[in-house]
Amino acid sequence: MRMCILGGGGYLGQLLAQALQNEGGHFVVLFDLNFFASFPHIKLNEELTQRIEGSIERSDQLIEALTGCDACFHLAGYGMSGGPSLNKEKCFAINYWGTKNVIEICKNLGVSRLVFTSSVVVIFDGHTELYMADEDTPYLQSSQYGNYYAESKSAAEQLILAENCPPKFSTCALRLRGIYGPGEVRCVQTFCARVLLLADFLCKNVLVTFWKSDVPLTQFSSAENTVNALLLSEQSLRYPNSPAAGNKYHIVDGGPPVHSWGFWNPLATALNCSSNCIRAPYSVIYAFAFLCELMYRWFGIEPHLTRFECAIVGVTNTFSCQRAMRDFGYNPIRSHDLHSTIDFCLKQKEVQSKLKSRQQINENDDKKYPIDLTVSFNSIFSPINWIWVAWIVDSICSTKGLIILSKCAFLFLLLLIAGAGSVAHQTSTFVAAHRWWTFFLENFWMKLYFNFFK
Repeated sequence: MRMCILGGGGYLGQLLAQALQNEGGHFVVLFDLNFFASFPHIKLNEELTQRIEGSIERSDQLIEALTGCDACFHLAGYGMSGGPSLNKEKCFAINYWGTKNVIEICKNLGVSRLVFTSSVVVIFDGHTELYMADEDTPYLQSSQYGNYYAESKSAAEQLILAENCPPKFSTCALRLRGIYGPGEVRCVQTFCARVLLLADFLCKNVLVTFWKSDVPLTQFSSAENTVNALLLSEQSLRYPNSPAAGNKYHIVDGGPPVHSWGFWNPLATALNCSSNCIRAPYSVIYAFAFLCELMYRWFGIEPHLTRFECAIVGVTNTFSCQRAMRDFGYNPIRSHDLHSTIDFCLKQKEVQSKLKSRQQINENDDKKYPIDLTVSFNSIFSPINWIWVAWIVDSICSTKGLIILSKCAFLFLLLLIAGAGSVAHQTSTFVAAHRWWTFFLENFWMKLYFNFFK
């Protein structure tokens, strides 16, 4: 059969293509904006592979990719994290209108099966805890979504399921949560760089974490289990009266839910990060994320953390995958197992160490090796005295009537540190804090200069 993978240039798309070729001998058309990403450990049969560069917003490019295909896997999307998740226009242009375009082209060309990768965030508002939520959990109202990625994905999912009309056109949606695996760069990189480095204030010998729930539980989607679910769901859609047709499914690892932070402990240990943790007030980190979002909206500075990213790790969200097990035989294996991911990361770390020392790594090397596992920012973030000051301020002002004052006080403290150049040379605490805040605002001042004085 001839299969098309939209978003086929990414990690999941490449793994899916490899599985389609190895298990079914299918010819695979990979469609993506570009194929710059390199995954040397994923081997494709080039005789059974065609790569087409294009956008799902362009009908002519989609027609080229989908002509003659039996099925389509729609993995393409925009705005999963960071600043793009706050860009309403582009999120809807790609995630919703692009999906609408895909549906129309598939129906016109006779592509009979469409599998859509959605997200569990279509039912998670970032505030309400979810415990083993099933697919009957209702969608949120537009105003309840934590970002435009979630809102646009929800609209796209509902559109795809409404277009289900077997046997001419069968559709289903798979909701994923935090894909991880050997060589995966988005979720693992987010943990190594965004979460550990900036959101959690990685300090000397101490890792500062945060959460809102008493015990923040969640589930992740291993790449292996996700690819297996994609294969099984497409196979199910081939049959008349398939239970998968017109349905949505949670595709997460099996077994008991895991701690949002504890899950990553083996990786942190392998990367020589401290296992000593202190818990920072959730409201402080949430306020910091809000400040990051403001900097993005006002000056276009990429946020190191958003409020919804705080929520997804700080508020319990767990999901049932029983329906997928029942309807098309989804059977998660090696659930929440980081061994292969750790082995891959350590090999990458060894390769990087041989190439250059940390001081010599430049921007071009970062692009070539997107997961910089050798960087240590202890010198930037130590000591941690100033974090305790923020914690004390938040604790004092944690009553309901003074919570806003608490956040303002913390933000004022950060701004004070930013301008404390003379004081920074007198105490080691302010030296560390000033270095960190200078690092954070480095692009802010450049953007301000070019916007207003050029």
